[in-house]
Amino acid sequence: MKEIWIDLEGVRLFARSWGDGNERTLVCWHGVGFRSRASSLWKDAGPLLAEEYGLRVLALDAPGFGQSAPTEVGGYRPQALADLVPPLLEALELDPVAFAGYSWGGDVGCHLAARHPRNLTALVLLDSGFSDPPLDPSLSFERRKERTEAIWRQTDAPTVPALVVAAVEHGMAQAPPSATRPQLAGSRLPILLVAAGDAPETDLTQFAADVPQVEIVRAKGTGHDVLVDGWPEVVHLVGAWLAGNDSAH
Repeated sequence: MKEIWIDLEGVRLFARSWGDGNERTLVCWHGVGFRSRASSLWKDAGPLLAEEYGLRVLALDAPGFGQSAPTEVGGYRPQALADLVPPLLEALELDPVAFAGYSWGGDVGCHLAARHPRNLTALVLLDSGFSDPPLDPSLSFERRKERTEAIWRQTDAPTVPALVVAAVEHGMAQAPPSATRPQLAGSRLPILLVAAGDAPETDLTQFAADVPQVEIVRAKGTGHDVLVDGWPEVVHLVGAWLAGNDSAH
């Protein structure tokens, strides 16, 4: 495992990387939470995907998570986060990549695929992207921040600032992943959705109708954390699917 820093305009990101000598790259984005594991979410999946499927796996700490410093509140809009990826690829001299996102990371991935499809070869959604988070879009940021700070004070050993979580949630409320579906469908990018065992069937059916090229696999017996609950089967599923569907082949 290699630790790297990527300097972009106004943002410095930390990342963990496995399989640096491999030609095909998978960029990974984690979920949100007061105790987010950030890029360490991929500490087991990264080596497996690199060794058995020939991928370079680049797992990011999003701004304000892990070792990456926070950015301004407006920088947490999903569109702004998605716009970080093309200059990141340019900075690392990478060709178009596959992208995998868990939870919030998958929602960011939907915006990335909608805005920058030419930078991607495939999109993997880990129990994400197919339904909008239950967040009130009419709630002001200041009010959301107050509520989040109250929860933060009651959370055991939080690792992510309340302001960051509030900014992420505010951004998602204003720009949910469902808004990207026409562009996702039009992109024709290969898309894999690994849904939790209890994911609502109606939501999955609607997503498939709106984004016809998606392949949906329900990971039986898993909760929302499909990557961990479904270990190692889900990781092998992702690796094998990318081997057959990544348009970089």
